[in-house]
Amino acid sequence: MTDMFEVMMAAKQAGGSGESRKTAALAELVDSGAKNVLPNIEMSRTISGVKFTVNADGSVSLNGTAQNDITSFCIASERKAMTGNMTLSGCPANGGDSKYKLELLNGGNTGTVFASDHGSGADVDWSECTAGYYTARIYIGAGQNVDGLVFRPMLCTKAAWDISAAYVPYGMANSELTSAAVKSDAVLSEMVDRSPKNKAKENQISFTGNSKSIEVESISGKIVLSWSDLTTTDTDHDMSHFVVRYGDGTNSGDIFVERRGGNVEVDTGTKTVSAITAYPAMSATAGAGDSMTISDFMVCSKADWDISQSYQPYRPNTVDAVFGPGTEIIGTDAEHQDLNSYTELGVYFCRNSTNAGYVDNKPVGGSGFRLTVENIGGTNTFRQTFIKPADPSKIYVRHYSTSAWSAWYVFEGTQETQ
Repeated sequence: MTDMFEVMMAAKQAGGSGESRKTAALAELVDSGAKNVLPNIEMSRTISGVKFTVNADGSVSLNGTAQNDITSFCIASERKAMTGNMTLSGCPANGGDSKYKLELLNGGNTGTVFASDHGSGADVDWSECTAGYYTARIYIGAGQNVDGLVFRPMLCTKAAWDISAAYVPYGMANSELTSAAVKSDAVLSEMVDRSPKNKAKENQISFTGNSKSIEVESISGKIVLSWSDLTTTDTDHDMSHFVVRYGDGTNSGDIFVERRGGNVEVDTGTKTVSAITAYPAMSATAGAGDSMTISDFMVCSKADWDISQSYQPYRPNTVDAVFGPGTEIIGTDAEHQDLNSYTELGVYFCRNSTNAGYVDNKPVGGSGFRLTVENIGGTNTFRQTFIKPADPSKIYVRHYSTSAWSAWYVFEGTQETQ
């Protein structure tokens, strides 16, 4: 935006009467702001013998002869209707209803025309835009030669038009810029949250003892550890602590944290994180008989954290999702796990027979297992594949459809002898 003082001084130095200087200054100020509120969203293309070329400033150069009436070059489609006195301009001189024109239509491209510029500007009566939104288009009549014509579509307040009819490319007003920035931030945040943001492979953590090692998918640089709640039965200390473990065998040293929700930033430099060790107490050996619970534990890059601080569960990258061990299923006597509830796509594993004993609706008991959940077409249609490493001859499969699981089916093979 041009500074008003600078504009007035430039006009004064240019000479002329006081009134003409003020008019020139006002015109420059108008033309330097968000005067034109009509964006050009069209792209260059050829329609019925006429080549439309969209220029960098939003103007449109035409060449050719229309084979038929051209009504499909819509520079703005279904924009929200406005209020107040406005002027539509930008049609080359000597236009006409059957020749060429710039027009606004009520609603979509098949609506009635309520403003039409033939080359000298046209007043816009928004009361005729009863649909609540409008479409702006360039019209070329059949048989009309338009070689060398340039449309400069503009929609501005009548007050601005009366001061200066000069074409100004579309520019967002401050409110539009703010709205666009907010939308952009929301989109970026959603993209981050949908990515494999959380690198901690365990997120709901509960254990008893001196410490618990939490495996972390490879990450380095500035990272953030976060959690929604942290509690411990240790009453001898005021704080607990974490230690970040690196792939080269070194570590970050003690990171003391309060027993509540929180986050902490760690700069790992070029070292790659392999695990985080959680300690209930302030020293590594003081929590032997204490239990610790950490809710919604997350390890992510600081860049992702700066965009979105929302917790996301661990989602392995594509390779790990298909070929990695997956997410651990941990059942306890107090809290069983139910395979009927496992409909989120991915790979899961149960480590041993003790944990497997607390898992319901599995096809067979015994030792640990691997479970794969896949979509097999359509919404809420899944397949679970259950494999026990201790019994490689059997594969168990069942389907979920219409809100219910099928029975388990077993596919059994015979040992191949060489």
